[in-house]
Amino acid sequence: MSLEDDLRARFLAGMSRAAQTVNIVTTDGPGGRGGMTVSAMTSVSADTEKPTLLICLHRDSSAAPLILANGVFCVNVLRDDQTRISDVFAGRHRRQSSERPDPAERFRHAEWVAMPSGAPRIVDPLVAFDCRMVSADLVGTHHVFFGEVGEIFIAETGSPLIYAQRSYGAAAPIIAAPSFPPVGGERLSLAVGDAAEPLLPGLLHRFREQRAATSVTLIEGDQARAQAALMAGEAELALMEDPGPLAGLAVEAAVEMSSYALVPAEDPLAGKARLEAEDFRTRPMVLHTPPRDPERFLVPLRNLGVEPDIACSSGSIATIRRLVGEGLGLALIPSSSSGLESCGTVVRPLSFVTPSVRLVLARRPEAELSPPARLFAELAKVVREEN
Repeated sequence: MSLEDDLRARFLAGMSRAAQTVNIVTTDGPGGRGGMTVSAMTSVSADTEKPTLLICLHRDSSAAPLILANGVFCVNVLRDDQTRISDVFAGRHRRQSSERPDPAERFRHAEWVAMPSGAPRIVDPLVAFDCRMVSADLVGTHHVFFGEVGEIFIAETGSPLIYAQRSYGAAAPIIAAPSFPPVGGERLSLAVGDAAEPLLPGLLHRFREQRAATSVTLIEGDQARAQAALMAGEAELALMEDPGPLAGLAVEAAVEMSSYALVPAEDPLAGKARLEAEDFRTRPMVLHTPPRDPERFLVPLRNLGVEPDIACSSGSIATIRRLVGEGLGLALIPSSSSGLESCGTVVRPLSFVTPSVRLVLARRPEAELSPPARLFAELAKVVREEN
């Protein structure tokens, strides 16, 4: 590999670690209607005659010539529950034929309204900037469009969809752990994703048996919160669902967690030894939607001809548990046979095949573990061997 190629590869690898919002850039006018998923968007200045921003589109993208012809574009900043729209406009949606799809087909996957410039805006983005193009330059393989912002839509609620490490993510506030004086001078800070809740009590019990003088601080939340705490140095270890190789983390141990049905304790189905796919046709479903694979628990049901009535969905198992406990429906979750029997719910095995979840103990690869963290990692390996 030449020095130039190596520099390019390292540049791309470095930029993949720079988190960006995910945006759909759209345009409409005499040149036609089009749009593209873009992460290269940034503010230029708020102190020009009108605020200005810039976007970058590949010269071969279908939207670039349309923006040049129309002279207007709208930057739709996506919410963290709009990954489907991003995939569609990035060309990652399923195609029904080998023919190149009409770019206008992408607009059928969301609802739209026209901004004053005429450029389409998603009905419910996080933010939308309606722009008139003031200049455009071709730099290497990309057009750099500068836009003068004429109108802005801002949603009252929502969180941005983030793209980093070549995968989607969600923004999570990082709150410093309280500075309680550690007993005996030692502390272990552990981030715990909610999928790992069933393993946590047993691991902590074993840990305390061997290191009772160590103070353990738990940072609990969903998968995104656990990963963010680890990457930011807020936690030394994270017990969570496997984030995949692109996350840039080192995995210390892994346990395969089977999937079970979560049933309201008062529901007659709670008396069954095993739940069948057909049971999910007779009750609403509270759908667990993990960020990396939101249809994980829909696919096995659909493969068996069951299209569930989804009452509500959440990426948080803790939320799923509460909703099922309130009698809103059944759920499929990673668990142990008794790991989540609380809040008015019972866990039941399944008579059909569902995906297992790989739980890992992860750390930052460059970090040297403290003695308490090394012990916790060793105990996690024992749990893996037992399972």
